[in-house]
Amino acid sequence: MKQLLTLFLLVCFASFSSAQQTKKSKNTVPVSIIISADQTSASQIDLPVYTSQILAELNKSQNAEFVLVDPDSNPEVIIDIKVSNLKIGQRIQRSNNKTVPTSRVTGTDANGRPTSFPGVLIREETIVERNSSANFTTTLKVARNTSSPAEKEFNSLYSFSQTTATTPGDRISRSTTILKPKQLSEPKTEEFLLLLSKKDLTGYLAGELRKTFSLNGQTKRTE
Repeated sequence: MKQLLTLFLLVCFASFSSAQQTKKSKNTVPVSIIISADQTSASQIDLPVYTSQILAELNKSQNAEFVLVDPDSNPEVIIDIKVSNLKIGQRIQRSNNKTVPTSRVTGTDANGRPTSFPGVLIREETIVERNSSANFTTTLKVARNTSSPAEKEFNSLYSFSQTTATTPGDRISRSTTILKPKQLSEPKTEEFLLLLSKKDLTGYLAGELRKTFSLNGQTKRTE
């Protein structure tokens, strides 16, 4: 028993040491994120919040730790994002009633088997929908790369739709979301821009950064 405990402690210590070494191996890379928007979109964007959200998305599963700096401080990475034609639709809610066949146990027959009486239940459905769309144009520039940054464009759509069904007299409620396999909370107005960004934009930028930075956080030179 004592040997097993000692082995367990050694495994835990090795795992902890490995995690600490992985954390320490990440180099800090200064990045500047420049956000601009057309007149229609600008009034709907909180620039500091959106910039922080983009940075947080880019730091997920990266080999380097990106830290936001001013564009004039000679950053290693410069990301330029232009948002245009941002449209966030009004919240639409509607209700439907559906008849659901059911049966109710009324007793047992001569053989002791349960007997039932057919009937119906009225299922009340509440459907909430909200659509959004935006255009993104972005360039990614790494200081040590010699190639010119390529401009990429994304036309993104995000539609939230959720149906909640309840049956009077039944405490069980079921919620399903059309776009996701798991139930989602209804997004707030200010959350739609990030949801649109995550459709294509942030995935593209994160993928390019993973290709650019090696495991030790050093930049791979691209000719």
